Amino acid sequence: MSELDTLFEQVSDALRNQKPERARDLCAQARQHAPDDARFVMLHGFALRRAGDYVGAEPLLRRTLNMEPSLDIAHHELGLALQGLGRLTEARRSLEQAVSLNPKMTAAWRDLYEVRAAEGDDVGAAEAYR
Repeated sequence: MSELDTLFEQVSDALRNQKPERARDLCAQARQHAPDDARFVMLHGFALRRAGDYVGAEPLLRRTLNMEPSLDIAHHELGLALQGLGRLTEARRSLEQAVSLNPKMTAAWRDLYEVRAAEGDDVGAAEAYR
C-alpha cells in the first residue's frame, strides 16, 4: 500500500469517526504530495465543511464536481457549505441536484427540507419532507 493509500484510509476513518480536523490535516498533508489527486480534493472539501470552514470547503467541492459532476455526495456537501455561508438559493440548487442524482439520499432530503423552510417555501419543504 502506498503512502497516499494509507493517508486515504486514515482520512476516511477520521471522517467516519467525526474527527474533521484530523481529516483536514491529513488531507493537507496528502495534497502536498499529490495536489490534484481527486480523492483528496474531495475529502479535503468534506473535512473543511464538517469542521465549519465553509469558505475553504466551497472551492474544493466545486473542483470535485468539475471533475465528477454526477457525484451526489459532493453536491450534498456543497449544499451544506453554501447553507453555512447563508447562500440558501445556491444551497437549495445543490441539494436538489444531490437528490435528483440519488433519490434515496435521506440526509440530502432532510437538508433540502431545512433550506426550503429557511427560504420560506413551506410547500417545497413539505415535498422534501415526504
